[in-house]
Amino acid sequence: MLNLMRSNRVEVLADVLAQRVFWPGQLALSPVTIAVASKAWQPWVTRALADRLGIAANLQLPLLPEAIDDLLREMSTKELSIAGAEHYTLAVLAEASLVSHMTAQEPAQYFGAAPEGVMRLSACRELGLLFDSYNQHRPDVVGSWQRPSFEHWQAQLWSAVTHRIESSTQGRRVLCPASALEKAGSASLHGHGATALLPRLAVFAPAVMTPLQLEALLAASASREIDLYLLESSSEYWGDIRGRRDLGTAPRLVISLGRVERELRDFVESAAPYQEPAGDLFCAPAPESLLFALQRRIATAESFAGEGEFELSRQDHSIEIHSCAGRLREIEVVRELVLEELGQGAAPEDILVLAPDMAAYAPFVEAVFGSAEHRSSIPVNLGGERAQGSSPVVDVAVALLELSASRLSAQELIDFLWLPAVRERFALSESDVETVRGFIERASIRFALDGAHRAA
Repeated sequence: MLNLMRSNRVEVLADVLAQRVFWPGQLALSPVTIAVASKAWQPWVTRALADRLGIAANLQLPLLPEAIDDLLREMSTKELSIAGAEHYTLAVLAEASLVSHMTAQEPAQYFGAAPEGVMRLSACRELGLLFDSYNQHRPDVVGSWQRPSFEHWQAQLWSAVTHRIESSTQGRRVLCPASALEKAGSASLHGHGATALLPRLAVFAPAVMTPLQLEALLAASASREIDLYLLESSSEYWGDIRGRRDLGTAPRLVISLGRVERELRDFVESAAPYQEPAGDLFCAPAPESLLFALQRRIATAESFAGEGEFELSRQDHSIEIHSCAGRLREIEVVRELVLEELGQGAAPEDILVLAPDMAAYAPFVEAVFGSAEHRSSIPVNLGGERAQGSSPVVDVAVALLELSASRLSAQELIDFLWLPAVRERFALSESDVETVRGFIERASIRFALDGAHRAA
């Protein structure tokens, strides 16, 4: 059965998870499996359960794609798994000679100009990510490539890549999630599927799910309990919000933030029956601060233009905007804010810092939070995105390798100059780096080392 838990507060979802993590008839030593969207959720979920239950042990916290692979293997007669971006990348790299001799102008020019080495690997990686995205989100496009009359260069490359992956894995690596689901469902219908090893699977706060991932969960829910915990911005029915949008009275922020969750909710409600055993879990905080007022209006889908404006107090720092010159300065500001919160009694584990790409900030986090020149030591966990090196020199070496495989954009170059070891080697002050930034902006430089690099 599919059990759906929805709330606008992640701590409320954690409360329900702690109540449902054990069930009647569960074996004492059987592990509890909770699929999460990213590595950053793994320590958070573990700590949340430990706070609520007193201990969190024997937990399995796989990423959602890994959990889907496990479900497919359980429901099928053979060891099936879905090909990922890394498999497509290696297969495209093996077929690079085919791409360079294609009659289509775009791939032939690109691969013909890309030398052997990092540039060609970068091109193959982009194509691998593209094929994986098509496979997960646009199975209709992949299906259209099977027609003999379809002669697009991507379809030709897809045919060669799929043949290579299937032949190298003896059919165990399934290219299309839909075909894996079809094989697994067929085995289950004929009684040949494996016994359910996971009597209950919890999927906690997925930011986005592909339709095929959700179909796999729905198929598995016929033989076990599937608990799906969704973090949603508003409890309002999206059909009503769409109607208000057409009339111009719906809050634009709610419409923008809820686009992904709206598509996910529509698919869940139209795909299969489900139940909500925990009931209504939405709550709107009292407008005691600017942040709480914003959260309340989002939760209730209220228009921000109505009922007067919020009276902002000078002591209200719940929402702050800092304009910083470069990633290094951003991390320095974050450090000062963290120290301020710690001075007011907050614990380090209560502070969470988010970034669009934490891996890009890792060297700067090491430089600012791990530098010996700072007296106070703050424990830092990068949530699965480890800094590449233990010294500033190693960070510079890794950054150089990444630059060699990139388009060498202006922002990437500025970020490289902000590295402490680079500034120390060339005696560059912060104002010097800002001067270089000004030169680049006035010269309208966007990317590439020279004309040949831009053409490649």
